[in-house]
Amino acid sequence: MTMSEQNGIELLNKVFEPDWITFKALRYQLISKLYKAVEENCTGYTLITYNNRIKHLDKFFNFPFKQDWLPLYTYLLQSNESNNINTYNCICNNLLKFSSICSEFKEDMGEHNIERLKKLSAFFNTQSKINQKKKRENDIDWNDLLKCEECVLNKLNKYSKEDILLYKLYITPGINLLPRNDFANMKIVNTLTDIKNKDCNYYIKDAKKMVFYEYKTSNKYGEIMRDVPDNIIEFINFKNDYLFEWRNEKINDNTMSKRITKLFTKIAARPVNIQTIRRSYSSRITKSDKIIDIVDDANNMMHSTTEHLHYQAE
Repeated sequence: MTMSEQNGIELLNKVFEPDWITFKALRYQLISKLYKAVEENCTGYTLITYNNRIKHLDKFFNFPFKQDWLPLYTYLLQSNESNNINTYNCICNNLLKFSSICSEFKEDMGEHNIERLKKLSAFFNTQSKINQKKKRENDIDWNDLLKCEECVLNKLNKYSKEDILLYKLYITPGINLLPRNDFANMKIVNTLTDIKNKDCNYYIKDAKKMVFYEYKTSNKYGEIMRDVPDNIIEFINFKNDYLFEWRNEKINDNTMSKRITKLFTKIAARPVNIQTIRRSYSSRITKSDKIIDIVDDANNMMHSTTEHLHYQAE
């Protein structure tokens, strides 16, 4: 930076510094109010999700919004560079929730912006349901995923025990449940009495069971328990505190998603992520018959039958 450029920045800062200090103080006050409101109204997975959204808001240069549409529009764009419909919908719903539990945030958002968010949420939700029904380019048949077992177990391919564990948990033999990234937050305990709280999921060694407390729809479906077959248990590393770790620390949801995508894209020789796997699992049963199977599969995917039918590719 030249001396002239440095002088220019110093002069700008000198003039705008008082306003910038006031702006940051307002942001700090509003962020603090949001954290308090979320803490008082939310628990578990929802609390973590909302706290992450608040952290993201705090990093946005133009927050608070001051009832202006442009900072809100810019925030939505910058928060979702991939322009994913579901991500837009999630952000809108987060902001609407904040408006409903924090009067200061509602005042900052403004009535017109709240109406915009409601309209956007309805648009994105509807478009998402329409998109879910359509067969996608990267959709894969469940039988093709089952055929990948030979590749994973072939010693010549040198897949790690953790890779094999991941495949067996999601595909075959499975645990009669197809969660999202919820194996990331799974602690290994010796017995049921070792479970002291419900802020994570558990593998219980003596019972050979997995218990799910913490997942996206836990408020609706509550505790879920599943037996774990021996040919899955043999690949669990019992030296770990958690089912999946990296450098002696449990991995987060994002890292779990990346591991799933990396492994299944490699063994299937095509792009496959957790959403692809869940859509494939849903489409095993046709919509026109086997209603009991459809309901059972929906429960195993931790969502409603309506959502399940939307997952099924036409």
